[in-house]
Amino acid sequence: MSITTNGILLTPVMQKRLIESGIDQVVFSVDSITDFTGDGHKNAAALKNIMEFAKLAKKWNRPDIAFQACNQKNREHDLFDVINFAGRAGIKKVEILRLDTRFVSNLARPTFKEEQQTLARAVKFGRLIGVEVNSIQYSLGRGFYAALFRISRRLFHSLNVFMNKPCLKVQDYLYINVKGKGTPCCMLPHYEIGDLGSQNLDEVWHSEKFKNFRKKDWKQICGKCDIMNLKYKS
Repeated sequence: MSITTNGILLTPVMQKRLIESGIDQVVFSVDSITDFTGDGHKNAAALKNIMEFAKLAKKWNRPDIAFQACNQKNREHDLFDVINFAGRAGIKKVEILRLDTRFVSNLARPTFKEEQQTLARAVKFGRLIGVEVNSIQYSLGRGFYAALFRISRRLFHSLNVFMNKPCLKVQDYLYINVKGKGTPCCMLPHYEIGDLGSQNLDEVWHSEKFKNFRKKDWKQICGKCDIMNLKYKS
């Protein structure tokens, strides 16, 4: 199981509880290492918590830690800062996501051409400092792999709909938003399914709202997502 959090609420007590839960991976959502985030919270405390948790995870030899960052228009430098910070923190994986502006209308995403150029530079920079930088749109965006991905994605999506299963991401994934609320996906930061302040991971994961989301609600909520597309939806 994997969860994603920005780390703001990751107190020492919560850090210990998270490691003892046996979770496989913790992904930290970090769009900037400055105070700019675009959603009203500050990063200084979160970055301190992330560094402390990384040290604790190394001591326990679990869980796996990675970063994710959204590609925002005119903020390419933030991506490179995040990759560099990951390298200094000993975190070897950074996933760059496509921004979904349905839920953050105050932010903008680059054009498709700008996206590809930024991703190419980010991957190259990551290699220089020993950080694996991934992005579906870059890794599978060209040639044979792009064609294969498009075919397999359509097949998987058709099979999921037929079997009434949601996007594979929400089968083993939980996102913790800035308020400490659990949501099915980082692209759905306001669709709250539980509260990590008053519930444990097991209670949130098996909550009725999350069950309903995986059973039926995903069809209406996730229909316009293009995070798994190689190109933008029109």
